[in-house]
Amino acid sequence: QYDLSLSLGDAEKLVGLTLTASLEETQLPLGNRNTQNLESDSNFLAEYYIGAHLSRNIGPDTAVRVGVKNWLDVKECGLSCGFPKSAYGVISQRFRLNPDQNSWFPNAYLTLGAGNGEFRTLDEQVRSSIAAQRAAGCQTYGYIPDKPCSSDTRRRAVLDAANYGQLTPIGAATLEVVPGFNAIGEWSGRNLNLGFSVRPFEDLGLVFTSMWNSLLKNCDYGCDISVPDQKGRIPLPENMITYRPVWSFTASINLKF
Repeated sequence: QYDLSLSLGDAEKLVGLTLTASLEETQLPLGNRNTQNLESDSNFLAEYYIGAHLSRNIGPDTAVRVGVKNWLDVKECGLSCGFPKSAYGVISQRFRLNPDQNSWFPNAYLTLGAGNGEFRTLDEQVRSSIAAQRAAGCQTYGYIPDKPCSSDTRRRAVLDAANYGQLTPIGAATLEVVPGFNAIGEWSGRNLNLGFSVRPFEDLGLVFTSMWNSLLKNCDYGCDISVPDQKGRIPLPENMITYRPVWSFTASINLKF
């Protein structure tokens, strides 16, 4: 996945606007990965997603940010793929731990807020999917319609149910160990992530971030849930449960002009 962002405005004087774009798929084979649908994936811009985010600084140490991830999407894959549309709002506070900002542990940062879409717990996402399939007239847990729905109708309902929905608390805490090196902890709304970021050159906006995601078994609050009109509890879909942590590495370059 390739992520691009363009920021405009002044978050201190008025407001800052950041537009994000995510592009997925690559034809570079990695072992047995990325070798499927090579012909259909030949267009690099076949699927991309655009988000919009607004930020405002309240003094030198406090900032607020609201936005929507994947607000607009362009997909040649139709109903067979898609990232959820997720709205969020957060407030961030810097705590100056050391008067010497060039020494050890100069700052700590705390971010708190709420989000929906991909930030919702797995339980809530599954319940929303079941409710959307019922509303579309598709057979699912606790509901049998008079006649079956089409596969496209079901898939559209599942994709729509992944968007927005109930708000869930999210947050992050960061400790600046030394200038340019930060230890990071995140609560994504559904799991715990830990990692660190490194900025090797003070005057160059190059940042490397390594994260270990989904450190908790991703059943959130149990691997089965209750559903209205369904006797007993139902198991969560096996392909949605994470049984082991997921490691990610990101290299980003920030250019100011």
